[in-house]
Parts: sequence; C-alpha cells; structure tokens
Amino acid sequence: MVDTHASRIFASGNATTLYVTVPAEVVSDSQFPFDADDDVVVTIDDDRLLVTSAEEASG
Repeated sequence: MVDTHASRIFASGNATTLYVTVPAEVVSDSQFPFDADDDVVVTIDDDRLLVTSAEEASG
C-alpha cells in the first residue's frame, strides 16, 4: 500500500540548497526505509524526485 501525504520544499537563508520535509505519518510507517543521518542519493527522473539509499545506489 502506498502512503501519500502532502509536504513542502523550503530554503534556509540565502543558501541555494533546498530541503524537503518528510511528514511524521510517512516516517512512522513501517515501510519507511530510512533513519536520521542515513546517506541518500537524490535523482531527478522526469517530473519525479527519487530518494534511494546511498548503499543501494553503490551496489
């Protein structure tokens, strides 16, 4: 089952880095694959933003 919730993208100060918030409802789902401080890879795929584990991406 796919768990979908609205979220936001925000900037911090003058930085060009943007941050995506992950709602608590998503993080608390048993299928959520990440922990705080995990290394991830962010990929743009057409109009989607994919987040995968850095360990998974390195093979």
